[in-house]
Amino acid sequence: MTTRKIPASVDTSVPTDDVLAGIREAITRQRLPPGSKLHEEALAGIFGVSRTRIRQALQRLQHTGLVSSGRKQIARVAEPSVKDARDMFAVRRLVEPAVAADVARRVTPAIRNSLQKLLDSEQRARDRDNRMEAVRLAGEFHVALADIAGNAVIARLIREIVDRTFLVIFMYQAPSPGACVQAEHSSLLKAIGEGDAKGAAQVHASAYRVDRKSDVAEGARGTQRRFD
Repeated sequence: MTTRKIPASVDTSVPTDDVLAGIREAITRQRLPPGSKLHEEALAGIFGVSRTRIRQALQRLQHTGLVSSGRKQIARVAEPSVKDARDMFAVRRLVEPAVAADVARRVTPAIRNSLQKLLDSEQRARDRDNRMEAVRLAGEFHVALADIAGNAVIARLIREIVDRTFLVIFMYQAPSPGACVQAEHSSLLKAIGEGDAKGAAQVHASAYRVDRKSDVAEGARGTQRRFD
């Protein structure tokens, strides 16, 4: 029986989790826009791992909705439909106000300071007119809230939906401010810092008003993206 040698350039010690995190970061930072092909051989060379390790990471990302399998089973960065977008915002509108209320009930000065640092980073990105980085940091703010709330199932759900929301914003967002703007985050943090669970929930709910679905539809009508 012949044993196939693994090339010296392939690092078998790199965990699949690290590969997955690297691909996820490239997607959420828009280095891999929606629709981009994800060639196993090219990614294996970038990460210095086997194609099997890349395939494992892509399969897991497909389960979270960040990656889809297109023609000839070639993996691509997912391209959410308008219905997908509306469904995601509907879930967030149901879940995240309760998360904000939970954080307000357990807030400490250290928690408030950590959240304020995220908002400061988001504002600096906006000041630099780096819209996509501001969007990414806004998402990280929501993920941080879910982590603080302490429900691991909800935290995982929010992480997956926030990641998919990045794709929606990249594809469909109208030129106007997005679903979560700095003023809303500041108001939310104020309510949380005061331990106002009801107020935090109300502020968060307002970030997902039903009329904001029209932003997605408007963006979709003006979007003519196609990726080879």
